[in-house]
Amino acid sequence: MTAESQIQADIMLRLGSAPGVRVFRNSVGEGWVGRTIRHDGDRLLLAHPRRVTFGWCPGSSDVLGFQSLTITPEMVGRTLAQLVAVEVKGPRGVLSDAQKRFLAMAHRSGAAAGVARSVDDALEILGRDSA
Repeated sequence: MTAESQIQADIMLRLGSAPGVRVFRNSVGEGWVGRTIRHDGDRLLLAHPRRVTFGWCPGSSDVLGFQSLTITPEMVGRTLAQLVAVEVKGPRGVLSDAQKRFLAMAHRSGAAAGVARSVDDALEILGRDSA
């Protein structure tokens, strides 16, 4: 069985080499910043601690980016970027409710969005052939 981290690395490599596609790893989480008073092994004492969050938002996809699209005849010559949102899961991985909501919102808004358990799944989300 392939680990989710390896599936994600393979997806990012393949999508990142596709013409007009740029993808980025989106790590979502939180941490603390402040002035370090003491750092002893696995303990850290901060003065004036402030909680910080990173990533797009809770539930946002593991791989985010865009693909360039050339638009219809009435918009000749104009190229637009379409949001790409790929939630990577291993063979038995399950979406959280927040991930389901994010993907549904992205899809409703016109993004190429979905769940990928393989490179072929990710290419299908983008509407591209696996060849």
